[in-house]
Amino acid sequence: MIGGLGAVTATSYPSEEQDMKEVEAAYTAMEQDLQYELDNYESLNPGYDEYRFDLDGIHHDPHELAAYLSAYFGGAYTPASAQGQLQTVFELQYELTETETEEIRYRTETRMDTWTDEDGNTHTDTYEVEVPYTYYIMTVTLKNHGLFHVAEETLTAEQLELYQAYRDTSGNMPLLFGGGSFDTSPSTDLSGVEFVNGTRPGNQEIIDLAKARWEM
Repeated sequence: MIGGLGAVTATSYPSEEQDMKEVEAAYTAMEQDLQYELDNYESLNPGYDEYRFDLDGIHHDPHELAAYLSAYFGGAYTPASAQGQLQTVFELQYELTETETEEIRYRTETRMDTWTDEDGNTHTDTYEVEVPYTYYIMTVTLKNHGLFHVAEETLTAEQLELYQAYRDTSGNMPLLFGGGSFDTSPSTDLSGVEFVNGTRPGNQEIIDLAKARWEM
């Protein structure tokens, strides 16, 4: 049976805090890129008569990602070692489908005919006709399957058990992502946390740093 200190150690994230924050920020940056693509989809993909969107929200629990990566690697991970797996996780969590369909529709057009009678007088007749045309529709669907789905798809039974242990304890670092107190108390201290709409805001500086590293 594992004692108290041993249990804490066994369920604590094994990676360095800064590494985990940068990996989290890199994943958030990937989500931000996807959100930008969807927010600007029509201008980035012109040429359709109609755009239809069926989109799940773009979001994840930072501790769930950290728990997954800790279990997957069986120990510490770094931005460099996690980079390839992050892409795998992202593609399994987010399923983006783009479907182009065509419809034959009709529009009313006004036509004019000019003719000359036997006395040499010119006449003009105006009439309407229904003209077929192709109407192009782009349907964009985004499914957010969640990180638990990713865990079920990629982790062994033993890894899943470890993943759940990290999830249950938040790696014994509940304030690791986007929280913390102003007196620099550790990430295991819940004092001084500011919540916005029930969540802790992220650190944009960390996100920018991670983006720069990922693009090197």
